[in-house]
Amino acid sequence: MVDLLNTLSFVDLGEFERKTLIENSYLPNQNQVFFDDAAIVEDDLNGMPKEQTKVADLSIDRYLKNFDLYYKKSDSPSVETGNMLVSELKQAKDHWYLQVFFQITYKNKHSNGSSFLPMWRVAEIRADKSENQWTTLIKRMGFFDPKSQNDKAANSSTELRNKIVEDSLNAVALKKEYSLRVDELLSLGEQIIKEKNAKKEAIDYYSQAKFLSHYYHLSSLRFEQLYQVYKNKGDIIAEAEIYDKALAWYEVAESLKDSEEIKQKINVCKKLLKN
Repeated sequence: MVDLLNTLSFVDLGEFERKTLIENSYLPNQNQVFFDDAAIVEDDLNGMPKEQTKVADLSIDRYLKNFDLYYKKSDSPSVETGNMLVSELKQAKDHWYLQVFFQITYKNKHSNGSSFLPMWRVAEIRADKSENQWTTLIKRMGFFDPKSQNDKAANSSTELRNKIVEDSLNAVALKKEYSLRVDELLSLGEQIIKEKNAKKEAIDYYSQAKFLSHYYHLSSLRFEQLYQVYKNKGDIIAEAEIYDKALAWYEVAESLKDSEEIKQKINVCKKLLKN
């Protein structure tokens, strides 16, 4: 599954190749991953669902087409899985089945610019044995909620429940740690501008802070406050028609917040400097 998503998100893959890759994921062939075109995937392209939020059940064809459309492309693998646990093999009337629990991480961004946090998923896999050869294909893939009393996996796997609880606690601690790091980077940016007026170094600090804030869904009023300070400095200098110095302040502001307003101001300064 992860190989399929990584291949589909390669930037150099052509339209025909993408279409073939999607169809081959559920049609009978040596690269088949899903049992058939009726395989269902709970949509994770909007991130982990909030409590009581209804999650869309998508056909595998629709899910992969949405992934192709909304997940940003890159020239290297960007989807990873880890912390994998596999249930015992169980027998149904005409086949065997098992469940695989795992964390999935999407390193690239959504087309809307948002980042993904790691998510717990469960894949329900059908296993068929023929002439001493096992064939395993995914029938359904969805979110795993260890808090749900109706979730058979949660009730059947104490090891997994403990693992996810531990992981959740680690995630909270990690988020707090990165929140402190964001504040530290913002302070370093402020300090180096006040002491040395070193805008390029400040931009490096602010860009790191902005990345961590977006990636870990952190919030801080300081981004907006500092953005307004540096934008206003640029506005004052631009009124005096000193466009190179105004541009430098606008670029500092942009490192804190992406906005159409600041992009327009930067473009105006660049055009005036060319004239």
